[in-house]
Amino acid sequence: MPRPTAKTDLVQQIEGNYSKLQNLIQELSIHEITGPNVTTKWTTKDVLAHLTEWTHMMLSWHGAGLRGNMPTMPAEGFNWRQIPALNQQIFEAHKDDDLEEVRAAFAMSYEEILELAKTLSEDELFERSHFDWTGNNNVATYLISASCSHYDWAYKRIKRTLRPGRRKKKAA
Repeated sequence: MPRPTAKTDLVQQIEGNYSKLQNLIQELSIHEITGPNVTTKWTTKDVLAHLTEWTHMMLSWHGAGLRGNMPTMPAEGFNWRQIPALNQQIFEAHKDDDLEEVRAAFAMSYEEILELAKTLSEDELFERSHFDWTGNNNVATYLISASCSHYDWAYKRIKRTLRPGRRKKKAA
């Protein structure tokens, strides 16, 4: 799917990729969401917590920028070359979280980032350096990475972890 270059395309991709991911998750059993899988130590629940944290980071960067501050990106104590360590920290912080709390937080983070995408103008989204905090990028670059692109990554990652020929069981 091409990277969105217009607000309507961006909103459609956020909604579409979120819906695709949610539909996949709805097909999974509780064990498939929270239990060990064949390819990684991250469960589906861990992936959802990861998505939520990255959305919160992006929203906090934008909020700091609106207040006239330069956000620490990607997070305090980390630079962009240290993403694997940051992701590990996110995993460790949330691996024992309750599934329903993770699901609720993920749904809320989706609503928040979708609202931001809908609220910003075309120029605010796609004009390079429109916001000082984005440097030479546009805010859509960060918004896409924290939403539709990340949802697509999660969908593919979760699909890869499922055992071939598994029976579909509806999650409770």
